[in-house]
Amino acid sequence: MLLALWVAFVLTLTLTALIPQSAVVDSVGATAEQYQNADMFEQLNPNDPVSVIHNYADAVLFNILWSQDSTHPFTSALDSALYQDTTGTQGQNLYAAVAGGQAANTSYARYWHGDLIVLKPLSCVLGLRGIRILGAAVFIALGGVCFTLLFRRKLWAAAVGLALGLVVSQVWLVPLCIEYYACFALMFLFSDVVLLWGKQLTRDAELFLAIGALTCFFDFLTCEILTLCVPLVCLLLVQREEKHPALRRTERRAGIRASQRRAGQERLRSRLAHRGQSGATGQSGGAEAVCPRVRNHLR
Repeated sequence: MLLALWVAFVLTLTLTALIPQSAVVDSVGATAEQYQNADMFEQLNPNDPVSVIHNYADAVLFNILWSQDSTHPFTSALDSALYQDTTGTQGQNLYAAVAGGQAANTSYARYWHGDLIVLKPLSCVLGLRGIRILGAAVFIALGGVCFTLLFRRKLWAAAVGLALGLVVSQVWLVPLCIEYYACFALMFLFSDVVLLWGKQLTRDAELFLAIGALTCFFDFLTCEILTLCVPLVCLLLVQREEKHPALRRTERRAGIRASQRRAGQERLRSRLAHRGQSGATGQSGGAEAVCPRVRNHLR
């Protein structure tokens, strides 16, 4: 599976790199102008330090998108080159690359930057505002399906816990920042998959291997715990609700052990009672003379 995922990642990035600069010049040009003088860590609410949009990472992503060389798509996809000047912000670097014609001079190959396989095709037809609106619509749809499935399964506590977590993390900021988007979207997507088909899932390990690989592919590894924990909790809840075969086996074995333990206690009580009735006297006979350890075992 890992090999298949690796081939899929490389292939999709290579196909994305084939899209020429001319196809995205209007969209990325407008985005570069917007980011040129923007705060790279924009705080939307001055009184709330959590309400921060990471324009820094988004500007880097658009810089890589712009700097891809369609004449060498394979190496360009893996190198993830971009223009960098340490004297300016990432927004200014993006503007210099787009408007100033500065060539890529830095490799950012330590990440996959899988967002590009969605972001670059969309940039051919939409600007940054349109991409955010479309992303918000998809995000709301995925979240709506997740909560609907939780309600249908009557998993009220899980639904309330998830809702509280989303409120605390200010989930309404997610569609405004491409860096935030991937993990939340994957979290909802695979939670939906588990809630829909959890009973039919027989290869749980492979599923979560794929989730982890996709998280590494799409994300800057900012909040990857979401893509593990929320789908995993959903899977455990579904398996408990539908009595997954593994859980049934565990419960059956536990029941057998409990029955055997009770039968053994009854046999021991019977022997002690019979011994007491057979005429044993004094401290050495009867159930009352049983040592404390045996007496505690019989309770």
